[in-house]
Amino acid sequence: MSGLLSLPNELIIRIANESETCKIFRATCRQINLALAPHLLSHIVIDITQKRMDVGISQLETLAAGSTSAGKHVRTIEIRCLPPLHAWEVQKYGSRSRAVGGPGIETLDRSKIGRARVRVVELLPAALSALKGAENLIWNINGGDLDNALKSVFELLLPSQTITAPSGTPNPQPSRTPNLTKLTVRDYLDDSGWIAKIIGASPNLTHLDLWCSFCFFGEGTPTLHGVLSSVPHERPLRLRHLSAAGYCVRLCQDVLPHLRFLESLELRAVPYVKDEERSDYSEEEIAKSDRFSSSMGDIWKTIEREGIRLTSVVAPVDGDLLRYISAADEFKKLSLLEVKIDTRAQNFFIHILPRYAQTLVSLEILATHEGLWCFGDHNIDVIRQCTKLVELSVTVNTHGWQESMASIVTQIIDMTAALPNLHRLGLHPARPNELPGARYSGVEDKMHLRFVTLDLYESIAAFSPVDPAVHPPVITVVEDYVKRFSIGQCDDGSIKYIGGETASRADVLYK
Repeated sequence: MSGLLSLPNELIIRIANESETCKIFRATCRQINLALAPHLLSHIVIDITQKRMDVGISQLETLAAGSTSAGKHVRTIEIRCLPPLHAWEVQKYGSRSRAVGGPGIETLDRSKIGRARVRVVELLPAALSALKGAENLIWNINGGDLDNALKSVFELLLPSQTITAPSGTPNPQPSRTPNLTKLTVRDYLDDSGWIAKIIGASPNLTHLDLWCSFCFFGEGTPTLHGVLSSVPHERPLRLRHLSAAGYCVRLCQDVLPHLRFLESLELRAVPYVKDEERSDYSEEEIAKSDRFSSSMGDIWKTIEREGIRLTSVVAPVDGDLLRYISAADEFKKLSLLEVKIDTRAQNFFIHILPRYAQTLVSLEILATHEGLWCFGDHNIDVIRQCTKLVELSVTVNTHGWQESMASIVTQIIDMTAALPNLHRLGLHPARPNELPGARYSGVEDKMHLRFVTLDLYESIAAFSPVDPAVHPPVITVVEDYVKRFSIGQCDDGSIKYIGGETASRADVLYK
């Protein structure tokens, strides 16, 4: 132990990171505790979700009482605060039968949830006052049941003065928050403008993540230009990362000044009525779509015209995006979503992907159906050239899967031997071309994918020999559910991929 204590803190932290019992290691002596505390406590998660409500409230009570010194080390606060189901939802979903194929949900104690919600609102301001050194706020909130708690947190984080609203009700008006650099907001409709106010008062904000799982057009529609509306025009943000999922995106002159220094852009499920779908919508709905959002093609044309140089992109594929990518100087992350048109695949794998083979650290290609975008002999060689990849996700062709799934999985895993830095491999089964219009609603399509996914599980578990020095330590299979496989030792002493529990795809994405 004396030799260990003579090491500098940087090495002690590195040794602790290699240990699976890092927290126990911290408890061995006072000196190691002092060395590790700033590292282990730099990111604190206050989890007040339904499954961990008691634990989250206990965390808040400890912080509010000032009985811990953890506050001085915290740099990032993450608040996971999903409000309880409403009464009608409890009545409808509170005791769901397992017979319908979904996991059972325990009947909820509404009185307990109500008391917990009141307690959360009481404790949050006092608890967070102990975390004044925090620079980053990650707030995950669903709906408006905790709106008062949200306002309390904003009042705490933003030095405010009291002004009078038109209704005569005093409202806090935030000033500037120079320490806030990252903000994540999920499933919170900013009807009262609090999100816009905190962004407008944060001149050093560089990372903005906006997620909304319910998309619509109308009053209260979540929009990018809406949340940026309180930023002073003379002092635009210098955003480096922007993620908008379920938010309307229109790159107008009010938005573009904040994107001049953007390096990373993620666009998922951006609401917009496409040209080929307009016959299915009313003129009023189409007008609202055009007013709130832009098409993917217009977004990428604008980004190219404005000279915004991205090095990381997560977005649905269209021709304008591929043209933008092909003209860029460097890319570190490419995540191509909702890939459909096979005619573009050949150009991508032959002319575009090789340009970034030595710079990409993350590559994800998610095809909607079987075809040339899926993994196969036609693209295995160019993927092998991407030797700096840390993460790789590919779509697996499912045609003839009964005879070929094991060989496909073997081919993919063997290929990873050429990727020495690969840590995670993701496999996504493709939907069959015979049902191009299906969206997981058809029974035949659903059953096909389910059988393919189970065969994928079996093929990964049967792969042998597994070499931890060569093969990726983690493989995930993603369909409606996500299953994670990790290298481990079986009872017979052999080294194989061992599967863990499955989780909802939405839950994994949400985290």
